[in-house]
Amino acid sequence: MTAGDPRSPEQKLLRVSNIALDPENPRLPQRMRERHTEQSSLVEWMIEREGVIELVRAIGDKGYFDGEPLLVTVAEQGDCQYTVVEGNRRLAALKLLRDDPPIDRDRLRQSAVTAIADAQHRPPSIPAIVYYDRSALLSYLGYRHVTGIKAWEPLAKARYLRELAPRANTLRSANPSAPAHWLVP
Repeated sequence: MTAGDPRSPEQKLLRVSNIALDPENPRLPQRMRERHTEQSSLVEWMIEREGVIELVRAIGDKGYFDGEPLLVTVAEQGDCQYTVVEGNRRLAALKLLRDDPPIDRDRLRQSAVTAIADAQHRPPSIPAIVYYDRSALLSYLGYRHVTGIKAWEPLAKARYLRELAPRANTLRSANPSAPAHWLVP
């Protein structure tokens, strides 16, 4: 399983503990990309710089959304079998929820400690699409992070929310004590 492997990408259910954060992630500062940085340090950096705690709360409250699998490659080094290429923030949140790798809680902000402690969901496995050639993902990454997905205009957002309203009302009547953010299907 080397670069240039002709196999097509395949969807698999992978254990969170078998996936490493990407040490080549373009978000990382050059100093972290140039040397072998421990996974725990990558998670801590993602907490401080990339808003991972919001994802910890979302996944902890509602579970992992299977409709957005991580995009991974077969790991070339290290203890994990796979390396995430797209979905580093989600994986960092999942690793925090699973305490894998263990993070010194004394070094975390209280909001992070609370979000982790309050989590109802801690998925041990998640869907991922395994690519056998990292270069096959590069054009997608460019589209996703450089060109970007076009945001909806206000009218389109309003139409979407209008479509959700009847569902939220149904959920509200079935669960009158549920917090409002749980009512979005």
